[in-house]
Amino acid sequence: MNAINMPVDPITDDRLSAKARGIYAWMLWALKTGKTVNLKAATDAGLGGANAVRSGFAELEEKGYLTRSRVRDERGILGEAVYELYSNPKNT
Repeated sequence: MNAINMPVDPITDDRLSAKARGIYAWMLWALKTGKTVNLKAATDAGLGGANAVRSGFAELEEKGYLTRSRVRDERGILGEAVYELYSNPKNT
């Protein structure tokens, strides 16, 4: 059986929707197992359509559990998003 340790705060935070909690759990698993984390991977995993997943990502960012950043290469082209999950909200 594969298992991951799950922080309690994001699961018990009543400010988060069930959708955001599910996306958080999937992202934690994906990041810990070296899987790709992006919009397409989340929709392919069955977490919802593109708009639903986008709004779940945005909710996690708004509540301080997720940051996304993109770095430009030497030609100024944006690279893939880099995701960081937090077990405690960062901006509350």
